Amino acid sequence: MALQLYPELWSFGKLPFALVLHAAARGEIANAFVLQKVPLMFQWIKTRSSQRRVANKLYGSIVSQARQPEFYRTFGVEDNVSGRFEMICLHVFGVLERLGTAGASETVGRELVERFFGDMDDIMREMGVGDTSVPKKMRTASEGLYGRLDAYGKGVRSEDADVLAAALRRNIFGEETGDGGAASDASIAQSRALGGYVHAMIAHLDGIDTTDVVERGVVTFPDLGGERAHVR
Repeated sequence: MALQLYPELWSFGKLPFALVLHAAARGEIANAFVLQKVPLMFQWIKTRSSQRRVANKLYGSIVSQARQPEFYRTFGVEDNVSGRFEMICLHVFGVLERLGTAGASETVGRELVERFFGDMDDIMREMGVGDTSVPKKMRTASEGLYGRLDAYGKGVRSEDADVLAAALRRNIFGEETGDGGAASDASIAQSRALGGYVHAMIAHLDGIDTTDVVERGVVTFPDLGGERAHVR
């Protein structure tokens, strides 16, 4: 009956295998049809598993780069849970941009975002956040990530470098300048330097072979030592 009501699910290989066999046994579908479609379902499962492995490897590289002490010692990012969250978001943005140019934003990119949220859930629970509070905080994390992805995307595509710097200053350095307020000299220098790093990261990721990124989950990031001289 499920196959009759929702044939589109079967066409995309999303019905549980047990349900398919049950339907065949009851004569709802021909055994030949099952034999024809089962390989497609297993291929879908294999592809999804492969994409997940790639996303996990990408996320591991992201977290490793986000932990680099140079961000906290030189760029002025706060070395705490909030600061590390910001650095992870920033590098998730960079890798998603690269996956987008490779046409993989809806496959590996989706798995990468799910891996990010899984990590945030684990961190919250390790910090002692109660089960009833986790969903609300996860919604906040979700809104935060997508808001940053949008702001940083607009920033890197703008011809005005200060658009990206302002987004970084607002999100990472916590300094709003919208109501006629003036940003501090320190935050201006820090956000501009970090903006330079973001552009270098995008260029660096664009230079990595697409097969390495999408099929092997291999990414590297720019050397932070080169940005040290630009921070005043």
